[in-house]
Amino acid sequence: MTELHPRTRGVLERLPFVGKRRGADPDVVDDLVEIVRATDDPVLAAHRVAIVLDQCSAFDATQAASSCALSDDPKVRRALAEALVWVFPLLGAGSILELLASDPLPEVRFAVARAAHARRLSIGDHVLQRLMTDPDSLVSGAAAFALATRP
Repeated sequence: MTELHPRTRGVLERLPFVGKRRGADPDVVDDLVEIVRATDDPVLAAHRVAIVLDQCSAFDATQAASSCALSDDPKVRRALAEALVWVFPLLGAGSILELLASDPLPEVRFAVARAAHARRLSIGDHVLQRLMTDPDSLVSGAAAFALATRP
């Protein structure tokens, strides 16, 4: 089992809603941004974001994810998009995916295609159809594959 980064462990220890209890910590978004910026590996950053968001209630995870989706920092948006591939409770996940599907970075849009497929949301088909026309061939290919393999 991989040892948690000390910053990730610290965030989890401070969260008042660990175990899916309500009571949002206003510093969670700042903590997520710091975790992402302190990590050079985008997959590891996404994993850490997913761990923290999974420990939040669905409502609080949605607030934090929405803030990260609107971040000016492309590393934060990419980490969030990759984290959404892991399925944890998130209200309005489709709206967040739809927003990130318009991101200027193809890495973010590629992750959105994967997340829309993994989450099996009804809005996911709309997002995937839009991404099929993406100018980046990796993004459009991922969206086409996701649509072709949906149940």
